[in-house]
Amino acid sequence: MKLGLDFEPVRLREARKRVERAHPGTAATPRPVTESVLTQLRRAIEQAADVEASLNGLARQLSGRMIRALVQGLEQWPDLRGPVAYLLRQRLSVRLMPLLWAAWQRNPLLSELADLLVTAGEQFGWGSIVSAPYVEVAPKWVSVADPGLQIQRWLDEQSLTFSHLAKLADQPIRPDTPLARSILNAVLTSGSRNQLTEEAKRLPLWHQELSPELRIRFGQNYLTKIPANQWDRVLIERFRSTYGLPKKPTLERFWEPISVAVRERFHLMFVEQEIREAFRGDAQADREEFWRTWAGKIVDVERRAAGEVQYAYIEFPTFAVFEFFETGHAAYFYLPVDAERLMRKRPASPSDLKEKKTPDIPGYGFIDRDNRLIHNPPWGWHINGRAMVLRWLKSIPEF
Repeated sequence: MKLGLDFEPVRLREARKRVERAHPGTAATPRPVTESVLTQLRRAIEQAADVEASLNGLARQLSGRMIRALVQGLEQWPDLRGPVAYLLRQRLSVRLMPLLWAAWQRNPLLSELADLLVTAGEQFGWGSIVSAPYVEVAPKWVSVADPGLQIQRWLDEQSLTFSHLAKLADQPIRPDTPLARSILNAVLTSGSRNQLTEEAKRLPLWHQELSPELRIRFGQNYLTKIPANQWDRVLIERFRSTYGLPKKPTLERFWEPISVAVRERFHLMFVEQEIREAFRGDAQADREEFWRTWAGKIVDVERRAAGEVQYAYIEFPTFAVFEFFETGHAAYFYLPVDAERLMRKRPASPSDLKEKKTPDIPGYGFIDRDNRLIHNPPWGWHINGRAMVLRWLKSIPEF
């Protein structure tokens, strides 16, 4: 059965070469095959698929155009990839290499394509598909399980990053392919400090395009590689809203691989910001200063309201404080169980959040006899406040 003529007029072939030199992308793009011809080709492969002799006979019959169409079939027919790859292997040629290279960039994890490229490269030389600077590295890109990661590392060795792909000499990798997307993902999730810094302005946009799992890996890589004084505010705000604070996580596994030092820096940055926001406009300005000295131990701070009176809910690991923003109100300390019970209410006034009690803490009561911190005398109450906070923190190992 003859599925096509393997014939091209000499002048047509020369014209094609001139077009390919002027427009390199056309060399990697097979002339379109109609759907009816593809259907006929698929039917022929299905009939020969189970018999090696039949496949060998079919391989001999196929025209050059049909052989090139097999590359398209390899991408489109997952149930026939074995037979299609076999046919291509029987008819490998230099002319197929650009098509295989382009197809691999569209399907970088397709093992049949990678194997065909390696075989063709060994048979005809990688110089038939990539220019001299890439002859040594291209086989490594193709033969690994994660080509995006391999190319990201190669780029980093050249002090390059994803945005340089389009500027590489002879453009061995098209920047609009799935392979390029996998390189970008590798830069975001495994890239070096230099690569992330080079892409700094583009990171917030790219972050939005990632899947939830890749966003986690990107955030972990970003916080690990980029110094705190260079953190992008948009990104860290997203990390905080999505994964919580390191000491109050909404997704613990996001924070687990990140060093303690980085977690502490991230947490402190947001707690200090929350203290400033919570106490903004407070008539008794010294309270913000007092609580800011404890930012390293505070888990979270929220500004809330009890009726018309604003207050700050200050959460520590072993207790919580209700600090009211009206003169004459003491701050109230509670163990977590009591704080949670009071927070479940909808307080109509500060009195709904005030319960005077002496907590069951050994050694408690040396200065303060109950759970109230009185802000009197002005500034002088800091001494008593410090002693009180230290006693309520005493269940923490370092205390």
